[in-house]
Amino acid sequence: MRAFLAVMTGMLIAVTLVSITDLVAGRMHPAPPGFDYMDPAQVQAHIATMPANAWLVMLAGWLGATLAGGSVAARVAPSRPDYYAWIVAGIFFAATMTNVVRIQHPTWMIGAAVFGIPMMGWLAARLAPKTPSK
Repeated sequence: MRAFLAVMTGMLIAVTLVSITDLVAGRMHPAPPGFDYMDPAQVQAHIATMPANAWLVMLAGWLGATLAGGSVAARVAPSRPDYYAWIVAGIFFAATMTNVVRIQHPTWMIGAAVFGIPMMGWLAARLAPKTPSK
């Protein structure tokens, strides 16, 4: 049960951080009045005009979320804390890649995510306590 709790807590932290940074990026590049988020053409057109600083905020959210979520999972883990950091990083990587396939992102951002998310997973695992918390 504690293993499940470790992963779920780590993912909750990660999703919360990404949601916050997405809100910040959304404030930097707000949708026009009457915008339909369910219309893929409108979403793509809006994203095409998104400034680089908003993309950077989103990327920072992805990377920070991976590090924070993996670190929290490692601290809650019943054993092998580094393993749980990697599980959260792997789930988050898969979710992020699903997102970039469904919604067009700049190539540089995809490359940074493909490299950066595993690096943040590695860092979370590396910073994990050597013994699990009691």
